[in-house]
Amino acid sequence: MAVTASKISDDRDVYSIEYDKDAVSGDTIKATFSNPGDKSVYAGLNDGTFIVTVEKGYKGTDEVLVEGNVGGSDEGTVTFG
Repeated sequence: MAVTASKISDDRDVYSIEYDKDAVSGDTIKATFSNPGDKSVYAGLNDGTFIVTVEKGYKGTDEVLVEGNVGGSDEGTVTFG
């Protein structure tokens, strides 16, 4: 499974990010979002999904790498906007 993003609110820029929990080992994850102008990191529990907010009106794609604290990873390209 590749990392995916789904907008969960029409009036806010809030997205649910989903990844393959079975491909990522450990209790916690680090997700790195990269695009040509920016790089940001999310850290949290390894439960297969997490919520992020992006700048209001942001439209673009990010490469996302989700890594477990014990090993394993999942990656994909997500589209915002």
